[in-house]
This record gives sequence, C-alpha cells and structure tokens, in this order.
Amino acid sequence: MSMDNNILLAKARTYAEHNPSSLGAVIKELLHYDIINVLNKLKAFEKGITFQGGTALRLVYGGRRFSEDLDFAAGHDFNPERVKGLSAELQRYIEHRYQLSCTVKEPELRGMDGVAVDTWQLAVTTQPEKRNEPQQRIKIEFACVNAITKTLRFIEPAFDAEKSSRTMVLVESAEEIFADKIIAAGNRTYFKARDLFDIKFLSDRQITFDIQHVIQKVDDYHIDMHSFIDRLSAYCELLELTEVGDKWRQEMSRFATAELTPVLNHPDFWPSARRQVQGVIMQAVRQLESYVSGNDVKSDKDIFKL
Repeated sequence: MSMDNNILLAKARTYAEHNPSSLGAVIKELLHYDIINVLNKLKAFEKGITFQGGTALRLVYGGRRFSEDLDFAAGHDFNPERVKGLSAELQRYIEHRYQLSCTVKEPELRGMDGVAVDTWQLAVTTQPEKRNEPQQRIKIEFACVNAITKTLRFIEPAFDAEKSSRTMVLVESAEEIFADKIIAAGNRTYFKARDLFDIKFLSDRQITFDIQHVIQKVDDYHIDMHSFIDRLSAYCELLELTEVGDKWRQEMSRFATAELTPVLNHPDFWPSARRQVQGVIMQAVRQLESYVSGNDVKSDKDIFKL
C-alpha cells in the first residue's frame, strides 16, 4: 500500500502536525475509537462491561494526555463468551476500514493483583511499506472486578474531524477512576508516571475520590489493608527522589499533546505536581488509618477539596 492510500496514517499525520513525535500516540487513539465501536457493536456495554482507567479519562472526561491501552471492569462473573467474536470482528473492522493488515491475539487468563484478567492484544501494521517499522499494539483488558459506579456517556473525540462518530459507552464515574488511581499508586510494583499525572488532572478539575470506593477496591483486589497503607506512604517518599522526577518527565514525553509539552517542561511543574499528589495520597492514608482503627470515615467529598 502506498502512503497516499494509507487512511489511518494520513489522518494521524494531520492530527499530529504540530507535534510529529506524537504520531504513534495519535494512531493508537484513532484505533481506540475503532475498538470502542466494535465493543459497542458486540453489545458489550449492554452486558455491564464498564470502561475505566486513563484511556477512559482521555476519551470520555477530556483527559489532556494520550493513552495506550483499554481497561474495562467486567464483573466478578466475567466470561470471555460475553465478548464472543471480538477478535474476528476487530480484525474485519480494521482491515475493511483502513486496508491494513492486523492480528488479534486472544487471551491467556492471567492474574493481576489477585484478580483474573483477560487480555486481547490488537497489532496493526500501520506502515506496511516500511518493513522495519514496529506494529502498533494495543491491549484490551477485562478485569474480573465490579464497577461501583456506572454511567452512560458519549466518547468525546479530541480531534474535530472524528466528532461525527461519537459512541455511547458505559463508564465509571470520574470519582471512581480517581479511587482506581489511588489503588494503583499503592499497589503497582513499579512507578507509572501516568498515574501521577491522572491524579493531578482529576484534582485540578475539583474532582474528589470517595474513600469508601478505595476501601471496597482494596477488598475486591484482595489487598492487605495495612500493607497498602504502608505502600501509599512509601509512594509519597519515592516522589522526593530526583531520579523519579527525571523518569516522570521522560515517560510523560511519550504521551504529551502539543499543548501539554511546554507545561510539562516548565521547571516548576514537577515540584508543584509532586506536592499536590503527595497531599492527595496522604489524605487517603489518614482516612484509611482512621478506618483501620475503627473510627468513622467521612467521604473525601465531605472533607477534602483541592
């Protein structure tokens, strides 16, 4: 296929015109819209499967950074049969829409933090004329946990030309996604810059987490509460390290839009973001400690606003 006929690549280059380094991220975002459309066609959202995570923030709640994979809360009783045909339909849809070769790797059940997760992986050859060009790979993960909140919202494409094809999805509330990010901060075995950025993004929007959501998710993910509190405190200490700030900037550069790049590069941004996120995390620590000690715990909506 010639580049002139490569619809996906041509669209992505138009949208990435002011930030060519974001081309790969833009391609993935366009494919995110397609994956959501296919899941909608398979009536996945009618079956209770609920969009969550950083990509949900980006596609539904106006998140300012690019994203990578798609995450869904599928319920404790999830069975891959509920999205039967996902692989074949995704492959047919992408190949028909863009005339590009793609493959879909079906899941091997794996555990994540004590929770079963089924993962499909879409791989698209976006530049077939360049044999050494890596494929774009997107993971589509269905975790066997319940969403506490479920709301129907439209996908809000960041690119004007895509807004004519808005799709409605079942998605967690922004407040619940905030609670998920608190869980991630205290439960990952590695530092993920995007978690920190998303916590700041939600705080800046005056969105607050509900500590009862955090408590319920600790239970759903089979996490020891005392260890979790310790890891949250350690997370705040980790953010003080110079090398963490450097790693944060490096990782975020892959997900920055043209408008976001100069903000991230401002010398005062990281120290400010770090302090803000530390404040949020330590508020969660205090509330969880109060819960463990048997005291009444108020919702964060009642006592903490940024």
